[in-house]
Amino acid sequence: MRWRPQSLRGLTIAFLALFLTVTMAAGLGTFFATLSMVTALVDERVEAESHAIAPVGAAFDQAEWQARIADMARERDTADLGMLLTDAQGRRIAGNVRFTRPLPLGFSALDRRDRIEGLSAGRVLVRDLGQGVRLAVFAETEPIDDYFAMRRRIYIAGFGAIVVVVLAGLLLFRRLIGERIEQMRLTAESIIDGDIAAACRWSGMAVSSIGRPARSIACWIAWAS
Repeated sequence: MRWRPQSLRGLTIAFLALFLTVTMAAGLGTFFATLSMVTALVDERVEAESHAIAPVGAAFDQAEWQARIADMARERDTADLGMLLTDAQGRRIAGNVRFTRPLPLGFSALDRRDRIEGLSAGRVLVRDLGQGVRLAVFAETEPIDDYFAMRRRIYIAGFGAIVVVVLAGLLLFRRLIGERIEQMRLTAESIIDGDIAAACRWSGMAVSSIGRPARSIACWIAWAS
């Protein structure tokens, strides 16, 4: 048996719970969708730049890879990339960065724990080029430091303001409706007790097209008596 709210308070609580659930789902969904999209775009760029240095299927040419890494490190469009070419023993052959830990093959995430200067969060692609030589290329996922932390606070503030406004309006609406219902209840009890004139004193009937004739009849009966 499904539960249905039987009172104004129950209806208010049900609406508020549904509204908060939907608002939180929308906020979290938007935030994580944005994060996922940025991650996917960075992965695409890192993969493209890695293939530009060492094309898939190309012959083993360590000197050529070193030259391309040096050229890309000087170019404006790719100067923000981190690149590292290492030998089978993990020694640096070429590149503009050093890692504090061994990185797995494929895509992985970087953060402050990797202690890379100027990096708060990023994505790295590590490829095996043959003979134990590995190429790592990474890029930042945050245009400025702590970008997503600030974005998270913006989402919380924005959706929080929506919740506060709706909550205030809902409480005001409930208060007005509650006063009308209470006034109607007291008037009905007075009429039951024989006080017909109570209907004339109830202003709630005056705002209703249905209530106006009833109020007029009640006032006429009270005047006649």
